Amino acid sequence: MTRCLVNAALLAGLALLNAFFFMEAREFALHGRSLAGPAGAAFTGLDRGAESLWFFLFLIACADIQFVWAFIIRVIHPYRRLARLFVWFGFALCLYCFSLVDLFSRAAFVPAHVLTGILLGYAGVVIGFNLTNKKTSPAAAAVSLVPGTGIFLASIAFPSGAGGAFALKLLAIYLILCSLFAIGSLALSTMGAGNSYLLRRNVTIMACMAFGFLAPILFFALRLFAGIQVPPALGPGLMLIVPLCVGNRLLENNFFNVAPYIGKGALAIILNVAIAAAGGGGLYYILSISAFSGEMLIDAALFATGMILLLKAKFSASDWLRDALGAGRDRYAESLQTIAELVSSPAELPAKLGKIFAEVVAVAGTPPPRLILFEDRPGGFQAELVRYAEPLSRESSLFRFLSESPATMLCYTLIRNDAVEESVYSFMKERDVLIAVPLIRDGEIRGALMVGDKAGDEFFSDEEVGYLQTVSMQLYQLIENDRLFNDYIMQRSFERELDIASSIQQRLFPERAPEKRGLSIHYFNRPYIKVTGDYYDFITIDRNRTALVIADVSGHGLSAAMILSMTSSIISAMLMEKKTIDKAVEEVNHFLTRRYNGVDLITLFVGVYDKSTRELVYINAGHCAPVLIRSGRKDLSTLEGRSKILGADPEANYSSSRFALGRGDELILYTDGLVELYDERTEEQFCESRLLEAVSRARDAEIEEKIRIIRAKAESFGEAIHDDITVIGIKIL
Repeated sequence: MTRCLVNAALLAGLALLNAFFFMEAREFALHGRSLAGPAGAAFTGLDRGAESLWFFLFLIACADIQFVWAFIIRVIHPYRRLARLFVWFGFALCLYCFSLVDLFSRAAFVPAHVLTGILLGYAGVVIGFNLTNKKTSPAAAAVSLVPGTGIFLASIAFPSGAGGAFALKLLAIYLILCSLFAIGSLALSTMGAGNSYLLRRNVTIMACMAFGFLAPILFFALRLFAGIQVPPALGPGLMLIVPLCVGNRLLENNFFNVAPYIGKGALAIILNVAIAAAGGGGLYYILSISAFSGEMLIDAALFATGMILLLKAKFSASDWLRDALGAGRDRYAESLQTIAELVSSPAELPAKLGKIFAEVVAVAGTPPPRLILFEDRPGGFQAELVRYAEPLSRESSLFRFLSESPATMLCYTLIRNDAVEESVYSFMKERDVLIAVPLIRDGEIRGALMVGDKAGDEFFSDEEVGYLQTVSMQLYQLIENDRLFNDYIMQRSFERELDIASSIQQRLFPERAPEKRGLSIHYFNRPYIKVTGDYYDFITIDRNRTALVIADVSGHGLSAAMILSMTSSIISAMLMEKKTIDKAVEEVNHFLTRRYNGVDLITLFVGVYDKSTRELVYINAGHCAPVLIRSGRKDLSTLEGRSKILGADPEANYSSSRFALGRGDELILYTDGLVELYDERTEEQFCESRLLEAVSRARDAEIEEKIRIIRAKAESFGEAIHDDITVIGIKIL
């Protein structure tokens, strides 16, 4: 969100700058003043207002191109340090071009131009430090900014006349020194690089800095110091070399895709330069010179025709070049087909990876690649798989880096004064890795294909990089298929275990409700999965007494089922030994808090019904209060009296309550899975009040029908059921 707001602010700022400087240029052109400023002959130029307006529009267009280039890089590579360096350099170039409008149009030198020049020079110094993997120290920053601050103060003190011209001369010297520092730093680091990729990167950047930064400043200085009338549009035009070369190549596939174009690509390079020169020169001619003659339309038509012919020649050359360099394309296609067949083969994962990597080695001429997987496999990686794949945490620097910059990455484009990029560089160098191709699925980084350098210092071609990227996608499909297969096997194994556990658990539950005990009992139990965390039982104690038990463990599944099996054993054993329910419940609580010492909690309702007296002795340990339906009465109530939940307090005491029931009275016992039903789609909830409402409507129905209605209501929630549900209906006969 913050990044979007910053981007919006940058675009809004560009719009304001365009509006401001366009109005300034228009105001200047309307008055028809000369371009001459306080520096006298150094800045004499075009005199006609309309002609100068087109020149200023050219400067504004140059500023916009610099901004758009920097903005696009910022959007595409928001986290790459190398990208950020040139983003800020591009913004500095943009401001510098805008300030030239101010400089050429006013009768006094504006300190704003000096300030933008200082920012541009400092950006060049920072680039020089960073590309040599050093941080700009406070001392270095002071050395570069203190003189700049002095020049800025001088421009404020002497805004025009000879003093203003002197400030501009100082600025020119300052910018020349900054650009020489940036180029010189790269040159010194390149001498000991010993790496062809790093050498080519630095040479390209030095060339861009020389022609797009140093040369325009030198032309500016020639006008100031020697009065040589260099065309004022030459400097800003040369500055476009930076986005033309760096923007197109340095950050596209990390700059290693241009290698095969050396030599055979000379024609394409020449055509690109010719098109750029012809386009810029032609537009400048039409807008600044031809606009004042009657032949502007003819010149524009000739210009458009020439540009079309040049572009057609370029496309033809590109097709020829692609054909010349794509001799191995069929070989890559056949290799990818072979790999696709290996991916779909029934062999084990390690065997597949071994064959796929052998294919990559044979086709690309690299050392055996290695697969990095950002995933945790149950039981870890098998020994055979470790030969080809390496697990890596999602907390690692590589995962963080690829998540922020999900593109094929060359290790020599990393700026090692950044902690994350330094860590990634060290990781790759330890494994002799040159290229990291991310494995991406649904926008998420799942792994990376790590590939070493080719033999003989040979550069990778476009086709080879594309080949590796396609291999990475096929490898992801292979890993995903293997994961899904393992999940399927584990799921089947888990389901078999659940089937066994469910079968065992069912033996703990009564097969049928007891008969001839003075009770009519109907019930249903719906596990969330195959085993349930709900427990219910009907225990015959003696000729007259029957125990009614319903309980719910916090959670569900196998662990809950195991706890309930112990609870069932304790309660059954205690009651069969004629122990009171008070002692039975205390023993369960003792087991949970002392012997088991876990974190599970149990809600329990246990009652002993005596058919000779129709009296119910019960304990409710934190369970849902049973619904009481008294015969002959319309209102519903609940059995009150609750004790502490089991498993929470080892010192808890449990005492029973007594309640006299009558013939025809009914009780409905249930677990909280029933009254916690909630459907997010319909926002329907089956709470306690809805339960009482449903029972009240079926007041005159038999207990069996009441349970059937409650069950139907619960099962109508379908996929919204996320807990075990148990309901028991009891009628006193």
